[in-house]
Amino acid sequence: TMRVSVAALGVALWASPSSGFSLTPGTSIASRSSLPLASSCPPAPSVLPAGLPTARASAGVGPSMGMERREALIAGGIFGAVLAAGAPSAALAADEGYSEVIPGSDGMAVDVSATYPKGWVLERKPGTLIVNDDVLMACDADPDKCVFGDVTMKPKVAGADGGFIVVRSVDGDLGSITKDFIKKSVFGRGGKFGAFGAPEDVKFVKEETVGNTRLIDVKFTAFSPGGTTIARKGIVALSKSGPEVYMLVATTSAARWGKSEALLREMAGSLRTRQTGEKATVQEKDTGIKKSMFAAQNEERARLERERAKEGIQ
Repeated sequence: TMRVSVAALGVALWASPSSGFSLTPGTSIASRSSLPLASSCPPAPSVLPAGLPTARASAGVGPSMGMERREALIAGGIFGAVLAAGAPSAALAADEGYSEVIPGSDGMAVDVSATYPKGWVLERKPGTLIVNDDVLMACDADPDKCVFGDVTMKPKVAGADGGFIVVRSVDGDLGSITKDFIKKSVFGRGGKFGAFGAPEDVKFVKEETVGNTRLIDVKFTAFSPGGTTIARKGIVALSKSGPEVYMLVATTSAARWGKSEALLREMAGSLRTRQTGEKATVQEKDTGIKKSMFAAQNEERARLERERAKEGIQ
């Protein structure tokens, strides 16, 4: 099957109306195709025919590596030989990293880290990452009134795959954390998946503990802006340090699960937390609750009405 796929790739390139093809730097293999490209394999100059460009061992080949059709066909055969030798796929190479020392609710510093696939981007919204019960209730009641820090990992090109970190204060050890607690912390109305309604049919399928990390498979149904349902699957990784549990939630659509499962498992399994033994830097207190998103407009309207009343304008 691998040889047929590689041959098909070569034929497709040869039949292309353009004179060649190129792979640009930063190309995310995971978001383009499930077939690993030359960049997923280490260069093998001793095998390449003379005159054929050598691929770099990265997710992009460049700055621009053009090939004529004949060279593309030759390269297709070489790619197949390297893949058959068992070279790892770059789509599963989680070589980008997130690392941050944050203050726990007990005032002690906690080092939090995780890796995510090459070609993805990290978004860190400022603010406290710890979500307490008051914030959780406010978010579930009215998502417009809740705000807290955020760590999100996702492909550069928006798609179904993604991951984010949730931090919650909880008593007990890692093994005592209940599924109901996880469900309320991650799959509520005010959570990542609740923009158009709280997720439904949340089911925890299986779990295992690897080292100090609990890994739980989950499937659920989310809602689109139009109200249609979207089946999703993923893994929730849990690591406890101090009073808080740190959860890395890595999910995708059920339709993409077969392609993305290995990548998401690698990302979830990379979560690490540890107390540094030092006092955390004091941050400005953040309740995690804000006024409604229309508060600024309402206050401005009230100010104008007061000015009009003062000047006797009806």
